[in-house]
Amino acid sequence: MPRQRQHSSHSNYPVSKPATQGWMPSQQEQEMVEKIQQLLQAEKTQEAFRQLALVPKWIKNSPFHTLLRATALIQSGDMDAGGEILRDLERKNPNFTPLYLTLANWYMSQEWPAHALRAVKKVLDSSSPDTSFMESAERLAEVARAAIQFLADHENISESMAEKAEWHNEQAQLSLLDENFVEVEHQARLAIQIAPHWTSPRNNLVHVLYMMGKCPEAIADQLSPHHSHGEVIFKNGICGNLSKNKNDFRL
Repeated sequence: MPRQRQHSSHSNYPVSKPATQGWMPSQQEQEMVEKIQQLLQAEKTQEAFRQLALVPKWIKNSPFHTLLRATALIQSGDMDAGGEILRDLERKNPNFTPLYLTLANWYMSQEWPAHALRAVKKVLDSSSPDTSFMESAERLAEVARAAIQFLADHENISESMAEKAEWHNEQAQLSLLDENFVEVEHQARLAIQIAPHWTSPRNNLVHVLYMMGKCPEAIADQLSPHHSHGEVIFKNGICGNLSKNKNDFRL
């Protein structure tokens, strides 16, 4: 079944204190971070956006500013825009440790525990002096592990294999956001190899096969015994009843 997007409150998106693992901000950046954090904690999101727009141009190009802007978007309910900024920030600044707790929380809000766990491990492996930040990371890691264990129990596979299956299925869904349908198919099939009875990657596969125009393959997989309890998306075996809007396929 399609996964429902969840909107999380500001308490689920903590931003670390700036002095973290080599990312030492200037005094002006630190003051900006603290001011915006206070506004977000007070749920004054619109004022936070206003303050973010007022900072000097050189600060707007800093990863701290980008992280806070993504956090404000997520808090305002724009999960997609906030998540896109976080993913782009990771691509450009993979060693920016303060990013990863917010990114991990965003992954969990999408029900992607394998990505959340890998992100939060980067926090736990860091030398952040922020005790509350590290405690939040530990709690999130426990939640992610529990979700992966649930899949392991449900599919009767080991926890390590469940994490791999989750990772590939999540990669399929992330690739769908990027409209990389070939990669969606590839990642969904890798997840199915590990957990052949798991409905979610089979649904992803059927959807993307349809979107790629591979209707016979989509119908064949939909009617396979492994998919007998999955979501029925083709009526009477007719390919073409499904919307091609990628936002309909967040499974």
